[in-house]
Amino acid sequence: MLAGLLIVAAGPAHAAALRFGPPSHRDARDVAGSPLDVTSATFGQREARLELRLNTRAPWSASDLDLAAGRALCVELFYGTRSAPRSRMCVVNRAGQAALQYLDLNAAGQVDSQRALPAAVSRPSRNRLAARFTRVEAGLPRGRFRWRVVSSWTDAAACPLTAPCVDHAPNAGAYADRIDFFAGPRCFGAASRRCTNRRLSRVVVPSPRAALRGRNAFCGTGSRVGLVSACTFGVSEPLSSTTVALVGDSHAQHWRGALEVVAQAKHWHGLSITRSGCPLTEAQPVLPGKTASAQCREWNNEVQAWFARHPEVSTVIMSAHAGARTTGGTQAGYRAAWRALPSSVRHIIVIHDTPSIGKVVSCIRAAVAKHKRAGSTCAVPRSRGLHPDEHYAAARGMGGTRVRTIDMTRYFCGRVCRPVIGGALVYKDGTHMTRIFAGTLGRFLLGPINRIT
Repeated sequence: MLAGLLIVAAGPAHAAALRFGPPSHRDARDVAGSPLDVTSATFGQREARLELRLNTRAPWSASDLDLAAGRALCVELFYGTRSAPRSRMCVVNRAGQAALQYLDLNAAGQVDSQRALPAAVSRPSRNRLAARFTRVEAGLPRGRFRWRVVSSWTDAAACPLTAPCVDHAPNAGAYADRIDFFAGPRCFGAASRRCTNRRLSRVVVPSPRAALRGRNAFCGTGSRVGLVSACTFGVSEPLSSTTVALVGDSHAQHWRGALEVVAQAKHWHGLSITRSGCPLTEAQPVLPGKTASAQCREWNNEVQAWFARHPEVSTVIMSAHAGARTTGGTQAGYRAAWRALPSSVRHIIVIHDTPSIGKVVSCIRAAVAKHKRAGSTCAVPRSRGLHPDEHYAAARGMGGTRVRTIDMTRYFCGRVCRPVIGGALVYKDGTHMTRIFAGTLGRFLLGPINRIT
């Protein structure tokens, strides 16, 4: 799972020194009698989520762990003014699989409360653990924090219950780090609209090849009924303030990277309901082939039925390819679909489609090879990048307060539209954002969404 999060930088050698994720910390052999002797630990922010990786000297299984018996593998978290740890995340056995348990600690270090931490946990090998989750689920605020790994082992031979084998990483103190909206160097991606980092001027992250092979922004296990598939992003439902849905075609889907940041900031539980080439409309979609068009029409009907069954969704966020085609009135079809959504949907937010710059991958590769600034070298005129957006125009002309619009074009284009902004590759093809650049847009999308909701 974590391999999909790796960021590849293309550019001069000094780009390798720029940090895009948490560093790995090595720990020397400390407790020879314990299989939980930690050899390396990584914890911190990668993109919008937190990543935890633990390597131990020897193999272990989830069934070996027992907090009450003194066999534990935990990460302690420090933040704020308290010198003692504020919380602890421990690996536990849940139905025979490794999982994470969150323990809230009082000033005396005693457990006040505990809960299952919803995390994607994997075991790449028997002496390794990897996990991803949000800062909200880990109880961490944005800003500075410290952490350390503590393992404890007891057995009948080398580590008796009266003298358990304990390892700390680091051996003294704690590692320091910080959490922001999105991990990256200063002024990375969309943030470069407000500041400048010259070290990013010839950097391209990720490389065009890695962007094409990379996964879309995080979306956890969801549900599927008929043609409607709903995966999850943002905060887990028990910790959320409300439930929102991202709906539409692939040009809605690529906003999920930005909405992951928004959802964490607002404690939203998000559902992603998208279908390639298929915006939400009451008009007849026109896709290549009669089957695709018919299935898009059916998907639209099923989406409306899905919302009728899910009154917990209060906000729907949409975008659509500016070139989407329908028979009949395109704008009328969009408006009819929005009116058909149940009254439980109080806010409908329509985001202007992203500019389309065409195929510039070869230009970017050539610019990187010649150590040129790919963003300016491969830019296209604004008139070429922007296209009429019927979806956005339908929302602008709707009237009332239920349907509102957001236009983020200024983060893509000034006089020209750039394929690389602040060191971040903007497009993985001619029209779809990379999840990296979308993630850097999140903090700037948050303001307009706050004003609407």
